[in-house]
Amino acid sequence: MAITNTVRQIVKNLYNLDSVELKMLGGTLDKNFWLKDTTSGEEYILRIIYEPHFPGIAPLVDDMTEYLHSHGFQVPCLIPTNASGKRSIQTILEETGTDSQHLVQLCKFMHGKTLAETSLSVDDCHVVAEDLGFLLGRLNKCLQAYDGPNGSVSDFRQADNFTVWQTTNVMKLKKYAKLIDDVNMHEIIVDFFHKFEENISPILSQLRLGFAHGDFNDGNILLIAGTYSNEIGSKSSSVLEKYGIIDFADCFYGPTVFELTTCMAYVMSLAQRNALDPIRLAGKTLNGFQEYVTLSPTERRVIFHGTMARCVTSYIMSLRALHQGLHLDKPTQGHFASWPDILALLHNKGEREVTECWGLSP
Repeated sequence: MAITNTVRQIVKNLYNLDSVELKMLGGTLDKNFWLKDTTSGEEYILRIIYEPHFPGIAPLVDDMTEYLHSHGFQVPCLIPTNASGKRSIQTILEETGTDSQHLVQLCKFMHGKTLAETSLSVDDCHVVAEDLGFLLGRLNKCLQAYDGPNGSVSDFRQADNFTVWQTTNVMKLKKYAKLIDDVNMHEIIVDFFHKFEENISPILSQLRLGFAHGDFNDGNILLIAGTYSNEIGSKSSSVLEKYGIIDFADCFYGPTVFELTTCMAYVMSLAQRNALDPIRLAGKTLNGFQEYVTLSPTERRVIFHGTMARCVTSYIMSLRALHQGLHLDKPTQGHFASWPDILALLHNKGEREVTECWGLSP
């Protein structure tokens, strides 16, 4: 395979890794590889980044991960190239036969597996949902004291033309509702866009701003090997010991409450896939988060629509990928299959009933 030969040449030229085992990992656009140096036995992750926005936030990714690492979080820190840079731009031959330039970066492999790859019992699901709230609460609280590279936030504000994955930009996806063939689902999502625009868009400017990971989901949370047994429910380990956080490519400066609603959406997906109550399980995540962070009245007001927004975003972006002939990796397929039922549940129960269940009623 041409790409594996390219990877071997890259790691030899940039990192002096002359002999490696390698395995291609999942990824829709980015190319990710597990590498093992056959001489030292050290393991690494190499990323070939295809997102055009990434170069602009690279300094934030580097600085934020180093800051979090210094505060006890298990996060990937980049290995410098031979030229002492954190990453390199390389020309790579695409499957289409054309050459293009992409960012390449290497970090040490974090032993464990993502929550998306882990088989969880019912009891595990309840513990993990609460743990994620604790972990995200601690992350959010830690980042409240973080002021960005060189104390600057202006370069890293969430740009409207930056990515549709951020919840503040969800209305940009309205035009893709036409991709939804199911009549009922189309009506639910059109209704969501109407309510978000009417109720949430006018108060976005009132939300607390800060730095955030940007994609806090089960595919980016790692269960660290050696800190858990078959019983994930053991509470003897700190969440900082049990879990790692990976993939900071979507980190941003913006409304931090939407980091919580992103996490809650994926916990609902976890519940749906394990025949649990999605609303109650997401409530455990919310409660765990609030052990560390007090939500303002405005933040509490956007939790319902923010959670629904992430479900809509992931569903529509998966539909777009399929229409473009792209392959969804296994975790994304699981999420994609769960979103219609979750969206129907939230729509049918409505904001008042769900927020009462979450303890968010005024």
